[in-house]
Amino acid sequence: MAGAICVIGAFALTGCSAIPAAKPIRDFSAIAGRWEGNLTVQKSLFGTSVVGATWIIKKDGTYEMRTSRWTARGTMRLDDGSLLFFDGSRASGFASLHEGPEERLLLSTGNEPGTTGVWSLGK
Repeated sequence: MAGAICVIGAFALTGCSAIPAAKPIRDFSAIAGRWEGNLTVQKSLFGTSVVGATWIIKKDGTYEMRTSRWTARGTMRLDDGSLLFFDGSRASGFASLHEGPEERLLLSTGNEPGTTGVWSLGK
């Protein structure tokens, strides 16, 4: 339940009033591309920061996430319609695809408490 609250909180940053319905992810080609968004990170000593980020997802299930401070690379796995992403052998978090009539979003929650992302497909 806490993960759902984090995702809803992250979605509120987009200014949208309702979360589009979740759509199961069946293969990586459905989400392959360059996703732009904001990554929210909460640290007990430093507070909350929001960083612009790019998440490049490839059809083979590999990814690269970039911010102005760091780059992470890893692999993904599909699990019952959701996406698990890994940085090395350690699971880094999960994401879900949400589609509405006018928007398509990936919502991510990292394993670090308070780490969430809202991503839209770049043009």
